[in-house]
Amino acid sequence: MKPKTIQIATDIPVLTVSRKRAKSGLESINEMPIMMDPETLQIVKISSACDRIMGYVPQEIMYKPCWTSYVHPDDRHIPHIKPDDLTAGNIINKQYRIIHKDGQIRWVESQYLPIEVRKGQPTYLSAIIRDITASKAA
Repeated sequence: MKPKTIQIATDIPVLTVSRKRAKSGLESINEMPIMMDPETLQIVKISSACDRIMGYVPQEIMYKPCWTSYVHPDDRHIPHIKPDDLTAGNIINKQYRIIHKDGQIRWVESQYLPIEVRKGQPTYLSAIIRDITASKAA
């Protein structure tokens, strides 16, 4: 019985190109998924996209006491969410300004959704933060 030959080498460049394209596509997305403690709004998980949107690497943001410390002082009341909104399971949309690490003011839109509701209370608060500065300037 003759052993079968498998050619893998010809597939590797295609796979490498596909991974590069996928990475490039992900890096161009202006969205930053995060997970927060619903009571304190302290970030417990954050995407590396925060570097593009906010100018900070995830490690810098994870140690801040509250997400709202990055929000423009005049807008700090906007990201707050009422507990009743969280338990209802609604997606909550908010628009407000943040202060980029370089000092620029940027507009973002947040979509909040409670995750793992136990005994009527959310365990985590998930959010997708989108940079909408360009659309606000238009």
